[in-house]
Amino acid sequence: MNSTSDRMLRQKAEEQLDERFHKMVKPETEIEVEKLVHELLVHQIELEMQYEELRQADETAELALKKYTMLFDVAPMG
Repeated sequence: MNSTSDRMLRQKAEEQLDERFHKMVKPETEIEVEKLVHELLVHQIELEMQYEELRQADETAELALKKYTMLFDVAPMG
């Protein structure tokens, strides 16, 4: 992604967060805050794992593209 689309994505995310935050029930106790932090950390780890899977899939696709492009390029004309 380029920096312009990164900024646009960030802006959209912040707008959605603002909308959700105003509707959200605010935690009143320290235990509720700890539960929320825990949930956020678990979600962050899940996203990191999904990102790694996507990165590996992208790498696999790139290797396949290079392989089949090379095969196509060296194939005899029919």
